[in-house]
Amino acid sequence: MSRKKNQQKRLAAEARQREAAALRRVQAATADTLAAQQLRRLREAAKASREGIGHAIAAGRWHQLPAPVLDAWYCAGLPMHPNHAGRHRVVDLLRTLESSCPRLATAQWIAPLARLAEVKWRGRANEWKAPVRSPKGAFPALARHVLGPFRVPGSLIAGLEAEERVDAGRFADWAASVARGGSAREAAGRHLPVRLTRREVHQVLLAPRKHGGVGAIRRAQLTSAGAGPRLVCELVRTPTGRRLRDRGIEAGLPTTFGWLVRAELDRGEAARVLGWFVARRREDPTFSMAGRSRAAVLRRVARAEKELGAIADAPDQLPEAMFAGGTWQVEGTQWAVLQLRAPAEFIAESRAMEHCVYTYIDVAQRGKTSIWSLTRDGERAVTIEVDRGRRIVQVRGKHNRAATPAERSVVSRWASAQALFGWHR
Repeated sequence: MSRKKNQQKRLAAEARQREAAALRRVQAATADTLAAQQLRRLREAAKASREGIGHAIAAGRWHQLPAPVLDAWYCAGLPMHPNHAGRHRVVDLLRTLESSCPRLATAQWIAPLARLAEVKWRGRANEWKAPVRSPKGAFPALARHVLGPFRVPGSLIAGLEAEERVDAGRFADWAASVARGGSAREAAGRHLPVRLTRREVHQVLLAPRKHGGVGAIRRAQLTSAGAGPRLVCELVRTPTGRRLRDRGIEAGLPTTFGWLVRAELDRGEAARVLGWFVARRREDPTFSMAGRSRAAVLRRVARAEKELGAIADAPDQLPEAMFAGGTWQVEGTQWAVLQLRAPAEFIAESRAMEHCVYTYIDVAQRGKTSIWSLTRDGERAVTIEVDRGRRIVQVRGKHNRAATPAERSVVSRWASAQALFGWHR
């Protein structure tokens, strides 16, 4: 009887071994297929990399281009039709840069190069040689070479990298006028919706490139109004601090900046008041902050935010981004990145983090940007803004604080996984 049981056990064990062997063969075959597919994709990517973006676009091989390149091309407003005249100069510029400065012929620089290609040139791009390997240093040299004989300040060149395509085009026109020897103040009056004084124009032209074009304008306006470093740093991080508004809103901003300086608001309140002013000015073009008391304005702002909270139950969903969030377990800590896709989520994030992310609902609804929340063990850590071109614009914590090293590490990991750029470790 025991011999029969042993034989049955042996047969069952042999059957399990045969099943395991068959499963391993299937897994190996599947792995070989996946490896072959991955190898084919890598070969296509390597071929496109050798040829460069410009050559691949010129040949119409869009399927070989990675998603960041396609997104950047679309967000730059460039056409895909091969016979469209608007794209020839950009493609020629990319093909030239592939040999002279390959690091400029990447997805991150497609939009600034497109804005540069829209204005009239005095120099030839094929005669330019990159003085440095870094694209951050090479792009200003390229812009100064092609625009004209007169040196263009770094702040105007930084304006070509503005978040809004319209703003970048305005700075391109302004830079081209200065490069031809025109008056910087007169050119600013023609091309910008902002009315700047001579002193403010002078401050913009002397501003470092790291402040950006719009940032240099806002810093000049705030400095003229008497703002201190803390207020300047707080307001340049707001949507109005990073984007130019229409002429009606811009006309009322100098008075508002002066009011904010005199009001001596607490940390975070100035950004809320500025967002409220922009919303009120959009509804009433004659609205002004002149003659309003600090207490009355703060009550109006709180009431407006409460009324905005009434849309928290709105069923409307914001556009879904072309990339996903993610979760990570790092040293026993659970991190997660989630997109905010409803007005209620924006309001909850704004109240929890005590910053003005709720003012981004409008631009997020139009698909110009996407807002993400990074949580740590279920608690909100930082808020992340990503534009349509897969560029991380800003990462801010509570009261608009900067991200910690641990938060930066997780955001960098997410950016690498989703092919996002513009974020430095």
